[in-house]
Amino acid sequence: MAAPTATPTTAFPTTASPSVPPTTAITKNPWSAPSGAWPEIETTLILNALIGLALFAVFAAYAKRSNVYRVRATYRPRRVPDAIRDGLAGFADAARLSDDQVRKAVGTDAYCLLRFLRLWRDVATLGAAVAAVVVAPSCAPFFDELADASRGAGLMHLLSAGHEYVKADLVPKGAPVCNSGSMTVPIAEYCVLCALEARVRLRSLDGGMRAYPEWRPPFYEARPAASSYLHDELSGAQVLVIGAGCIGSAIVARLNAFGCGVEVARSTTTSEALDAMLERADVIIVACALTDSTRGLIDERRLALCKASASLVNVSRGPVVDETALFDALKGRRLAHAFLDVWWKYPASPEAPSPEPGDQKWRTLERDVLTMTPHASGWTREQDRRKSQQIATNLDNLARGAPLERVICVGTRT
Repeated sequence: MAAPTATPTTAFPTTASPSVPPTTAITKNPWSAPSGAWPEIETTLILNALIGLALFAVFAAYAKRSNVYRVRATYRPRRVPDAIRDGLAGFADAARLSDDQVRKAVGTDAYCLLRFLRLWRDVATLGAAVAAVVVAPSCAPFFDELADASRGAGLMHLLSAGHEYVKADLVPKGAPVCNSGSMTVPIAEYCVLCALEARVRLRSLDGGMRAYPEWRPPFYEARPAASSYLHDELSGAQVLVIGAGCIGSAIVARLNAFGCGVEVARSTTTSEALDAMLERADVIIVACALTDSTRGLIDERRLALCKASASLVNVSRGPVVDETALFDALKGRRLAHAFLDVWWKYPASPEAPSPEPGDQKWRTLERDVLTMTPHASGWTREQDRRKSQQIATNLDNLARGAPLERVICVGTRT
């Protein structure tokens, strides 16, 4: 007896669904255009393309006219060289420097950016290129060589506020030299912090609390008025700020909120007036530029005028204060405290051995008379962004022929 034949099954039935009449057959793509519609669609596509090209042409004309292509200050808060390098990569032109010069510059400082940037004075007509060079403080030891390689540059922009190493007679004639003000805010805040610490002595109070397991608040002591926890106030204290530039002015603006008396020594202040200010000061903040006239400004004679209870803060440059005189005054307790963020000796490069910060053995002084920081008062995350923005703004102004910001001198080299 023959076995019954099995009816084959398929995943897709060959008969139409009951909802679809058998006579209805899908013979072509339902998305295809009806017969005769293609000329109309092609016309629409062509018209859209033409409109897009017209809009692009209008935007391009507007961009050239309004200088949209100029350098913009839109950088992420990263290291300044990286930010500028990325933001201005299209303008880079290092051909004017030899490989040895570039290698020497970059090897001197991990943050050193030594690149020539190409900018157009007239974006609309793409006129002659203008060269600019961005200089790190570590270029100071070979500034002569750098300036010689910068012949024809239209701008020299420093990454730092300090510019004691700049020589106008080596900078190309007519080329402005601009410095950076990105660290004004953090340095001013650092100085206010030091002034508060000098009066409140927070670190000393913390040390006293940690030193004795069985602690007692000062009002539990037999003689509270003679307690070792007794400290002073910034309010009512006399603060002397030496230097009336951007940093000095920012320091004064912040100190005024504390109710202290603030005096400012400017470049026009006489020697006799400065001496009198030093005699009155409870806190002395040195924030002037290093020049021939300020080198050694705070010497042994002037330190002897200060109160034994006074504190000194230096965010200027080390050589503004006589190193040996300051060291001896602190060691002999003829000055209460010094907060030093700038020094007399620096490493020659990131790879070079780190020297002592000066000729004296500063690390041998006790913490109660000396606070040491590694030239980091202005080194904040926020200042990187400001620095990039300031440099980009000046490059933008250079490209447009507009006045530059923070011009410290103009080159006179012929």
